[in-house]
Amino acid sequence: MERKKKYLYVAIKDAADEGLIKTKDAAETARKAYTYYMGAVMEARIYNDLSRLANVKYDLLEMVGAKEAAAKT
Repeated sequence: MERKKKYLYVAIKDAADEGLIKTKDAAETARKAYTYYMGAVMEARIYNDLSRLANVKYDLLEMVGAKEAAAKT
């Protein structure tokens, strides 16, 4: 679990350093993104319905400040 959080942190920090996303605190943004993702996965498991994960990608892109990227995909 910690490895996944670290991966998210590094990806968010690198994207912020390159100006691709807007975040003031990459560690906090990574924690929030991971928590959101795990909650969405848990909900999909509870309802046995993968369609509940359909918008997770777009929600996470918006969460990290990549609204433009979310609109392009």
